[in-house]
Amino acid sequence: MSPRASTPATTLRGRWLVLGRVAWVAVAILTAVVFVSGLPSEFARLRVPCADVASCAWVPRLTAQNARELGELGLSSDLFAVYFVGLEVALMAVSCAIGTAIFWRRSDDRMALLVSLMLFTLGAALAVPYPLVELPLVWKASGEAVSFIGSASLVLFLYLFPDGRFVPRWTRWCGSSG
Repeated sequence: MSPRASTPATTLRGRWLVLGRVAWVAVAILTAVVFVSGLPSEFARLRVPCADVASCAWVPRLTAQNARELGELGLSSDLFAVYFVGLEVALMAVSCAIGTAIFWRRSDDRMALLVSLMLFTLGAALAVPYPLVELPLVWKASGEAVSFIGSASLVLFLYLFPDGRFVPRWTRWCGSSG
């Protein structure tokens, strides 16, 4: 077997391959739509200084003191919002590009499919705090679903990496005694 070939345990075939690809594309489209639809609300949230302790707990967040300090430097709160939304878009773009490249090249390998899904959804979930975004209920629930899928895929990745098994081979040495 070539070094690049998948192990038989992680290769998808037949209807599982089609199902995996269709599910990935559906989640990727949902993620992209929810992310883009949340950007205007995220921009509005970032440009207005927070009013209470709970809303100031999320980072990044502009406080009244930070807004005054920006004003003293000749910068506006709009610039602050544009900067952080730009960073969020850049994070999402890089995450989605890497996830899509992995999907494009190795979508028949279930570990590669999981990693690409994790990268795609976590890029959106980490960038925009969906609980704070002012969206209709359907989109807010979709954002929460994207965040859940991203978190769940990260946990699965941590348990399954590197060979797609829940118990890595190296752990057998931890339990054996001489």
